[in-house]
Amino acid sequence: MPDEVKVKVSNFFDNLLSIRNIPNALVQFKFKQTFRETGRFLTNSTLGLAGLFDVASEFGLEEQTGEDFGVTMAYYGMPSGPYIVLPFLGPSNLRDAVGKGVDFFTSPPYILQHVGLSQGQENSIIYSYIGVDAIQTRYSLLDAIEAGKEASIDYYLFAQSAYYQNREGKLYDGNPPSKALSEDELLNDDDF
Repeated sequence: MPDEVKVKVSNFFDNLLSIRNIPNALVQFKFKQTFRETGRFLTNSTLGLAGLFDVASEFGLEEQTGEDFGVTMAYYGMPSGPYIVLPFLGPSNLRDAVGKGVDFFTSPPYILQHVGLSQGQENSIIYSYIGVDAIQTRYSLLDAIEAGKEASIDYYLFAQSAYYQNREGKLYDGNPPSKALSEDELLNDDDF
């Protein structure tokens, strides 16, 4: 598939994620991000031909870190729980797995059930959406997965660490606090 087509498919799905991001940013009292995300969605949905083109970035409305219900629960202090790997959905933790369930109610397949299409039309659109989304997600992660497998001794721990770093970045809007080790931690050689 040509790279230009892959970019357009990615833009389309990124635009649809705004439907999930907007209410989650709002309940976290991130009003600037809520308005920015709403502006991106409206601009890309209209001028960007249903999100195929990222016109909003050209107007200065840069893409934000994704807000999902897992991030919202973390914002309100819910602990992450154990790390788990969900079949077909990949790495997660208990809090984010519950969040994925709640996020389903802001997903295009769920919304389509309420617009008056026939059952056959709904099913065609829903299964196409899910299939293309899975392929696009897998495509966007292929290089990172291969690099991780080549660079790590224990790929499971690498994937777990990458997952938590990504989630922490989303929780802190791309600016997680630094975790610099203190001098005592650096000099602690009890493990050796």
